[in-house]
Amino acid sequence: GQEGAVVLVTVEGKGGAQNGYQTLAVFYQQQNGWQFKGKIVVNGSASGLKQVNAEVVSISSLTQGPDDPDCCPSVETPQEYKWLGNRFLEVTASN
Repeated sequence: GQEGAVVLVTVEGKGGAQNGYQTLAVFYQQQNGWQFKGKIVVNGSASGLKQVNAEVVSISSLTQGPDDPDCCPSVETPQEYKWLGNRFLEVTASN
């Protein structure tokens, strides 16, 4: 019953480093503006985000394959997370 937003944030490495990461964050609209409510660090490099239902989001990400160089993950890995009101719970790690 509350206006909300799920945001995928990417933090890149500094000085050409390959150590970036992505975080899925939740915000709720409140009377005094948007308030941060929780987050989870995404496994791999997110390539897609979609809402499954009111509580579940699905993230497609690229993860390292056995022959991939560090720079170039190539294995598409779907992940689903359920919002529990104060944190995410991973509900699948299907292939």
